[in-house]
Amino acid sequence: MDLRISEATGASSYRAVPGNQPLNLSVDGSTISKDIVPSPEAYLTLVISKTNSAWTVQSIDEGQNSGDGLKARLRFFNLVPGCTATLRIADGPTIFQQTPFASVQSRSINPVVAKLEGSCSEGNATTLMLPQLRAGDYYSVFLRKDAERLRLTDQLDETEPYRER
Repeated sequence: MDLRISEATGASSYRAVPGNQPLNLSVDGSTISKDIVPSPEAYLTLVISKTNSAWTVQSIDEGQNSGDGLKARLRFFNLVPGCTATLRIADGPTIFQQTPFASVQSRSINPVVAKLEGSCSEGNATTLMLPQLRAGDYYSVFLRKDAERLRLTDQLDETEPYRER
């Protein structure tokens, strides 16, 4: 099974794939990994990063969370090695704290617009505007480190329609 990702976004839609079968991951048409074998009934996020010309792929198990259809679901991924991360509303409360590297925290939130700040011991990331979410939406925020600075990136999570491949 092939999964294609655009280097520009670094993300794809969620996809249902058969368990215990190799997944070939490619970026802009070039294969970067053939050794990913998802477990059956697992929810994984595959995170790609590029150092010089070499790609790395990290697999983060999201567990199986149930959602509240009247609220939105927010996920926070810490992708900064050596960092225990925090995500908070600017000038407001903390949403997630003590998030270890290569992990995800998740919670239901009221669908609001907010400015988010990410941080860890090495400093603060650029801020990010959380868009107006609707009830039932799933949204992911990623803390990354690029060119020696922290930054937040985001995506509205969507599931690709299932089809036989």
